[in-house]
Amino acid sequence: MLSIIAILYREKLYEYNSMIKGTGYYLKPFHIVTKKYRGSKKTYYYYGKYWYRLSLQGSKLKWRYIGNRKPLQNLPDPPINPLIFTRVVSHGNENCLCILEYRKGDPEILLEYLKKAVVLLETNRDFNKVLLNSLQNLLL
Repeated sequence: MLSIIAILYREKLYEYNSMIKGTGYYLKPFHIVTKKYRGSKKTYYYYGKYWYRLSLQGSKLKWRYIGNRKPLQNLPDPPINPLIFTRVVSHGNENCLCILEYRKGDPEILLEYLKKAVVLLETNRDFNKVLLNSLQNLLL
């Protein structure tokens, strides 16, 4: 369920980047960092966190890291990450998805993603009927 929500959120980030394309800024939809610590590995997944400035230098596209804050105030706000409102809690042999609330209205954001994810799960993994083309390859 969380994987599907993450994929749906990435699609929202792709749409957002298309909307702000003319500004030269880009919000990286997905970033993976793996850290080694005393013989073990820990992997971190970041969604919609890092901003870049895109520019052409000759025929090459250059990416310059800007930071993790929106670079221009007049840019529209990016979509809110629905995963920050979730926590998985184990209870016996079952895992429960808990919805956290930080501000009024936050749970509704996650509920919209959950509704879409449930529809996808109910199609018996026949994602071609429901998903946009850009998401189909991520799931297969």
